[in-house]
Amino acid sequence: MRSHEIHPESAADRPDYLAGAVLHGLSRGMGGESYWGAVRTLVLGILTLGMLPILVWSRRFRDFVTSEQQQLWHLAEWLRLRTGNPQAVALRDFSQSIRFRPLLNAMSLILVAGVGAGILSYLWHVQGNLETVLEMTYRYAGVAYPPRAMSNVFAFWSIGLSVAYLLHWAQVQWHVADVRRFVEMFNQLAQAEGVQPIRLPKSGLGLRPIWILASVPLLTFGVLWAFPMMLAGAIHKRYVVILSPAMRNELAYRVRAMLLVDRPAINVPRPPRLRRHCPSDLCRAALPEIANFCPRCGTAVRPVLNRVA
Repeated sequence: MRSHEIHPESAADRPDYLAGAVLHGLSRGMGGESYWGAVRTLVLGILTLGMLPILVWSRRFRDFVTSEQQQLWHLAEWLRLRTGNPQAVALRDFSQSIRFRPLLNAMSLILVAGVGAGILSYLWHVQGNLETVLEMTYRYAGVAYPPRAMSNVFAFWSIGLSVAYLLHWAQVQWHVADVRRFVEMFNQLAQAEGVQPIRLPKSGLGLRPIWILASVPLLTFGVLWAFPMMLAGAIHKRYVVILSPAMRNELAYRVRAMLLVDRPAINVPRPPRLRRHCPSDLCRAALPEIANFCPRCGTAVRPVLNRVA
């Protein structure tokens, strides 16, 4: 009998399953309901005396950071296996230190719990009702001679929630600093691979016009925690919606560029979320790989990274 020859799989079709998982993971959207807009924050903040936003944001940002850290760890591990570079080992080790900071979260939750306990304790003591709640919070500035106990509750309500929201603001900013450090370490490896480095936009302080305007109605009633709440909400949303997706997409482009320069070449399909579309919200037409302008509306677009530096 004539034996059948076994032809090895061609190099161009040779799969890299870990790289494929890294690509799809980085290009996967995961913002979901991890953030609130300014109007929703204002309405729910007013209805819950300022306590609900920080409770929801803390949990959702923790889940977001956990998912993002896993994606960055997979990227670093793929680089370690690919290059064997000690810098890749350091990147992998650093990715394990990117985490949600439970101490900051615990401090903010303790403050919120203390505020709630103080309000309930005062209501129990004076046998108060909804009118009493409004007088010790939003209407406090209009009370002629507030009791000392009410003044104490209002002060703790104002200061406690302000500090709690500033702690969440610091939570986001520290995470941004961690991710920026990860990108800087990745850029060193990318340049060694001949790939262009990533420029991560600055997060800023959270001074967004819409969010600042949303705090004005509360500030007019002397509600001091409104401004820290809007700062924390603005920086939280900016990172989840803009900075993190942009950073992860840029990382995915670099991974794909590294695969494209392998010799012999490997077939690297583009993940659906990395396919190009017109940046104009009124167009959103699919763009050819090499297009610098949208063929439908003429909008200028950024060139895609498909080659090494």
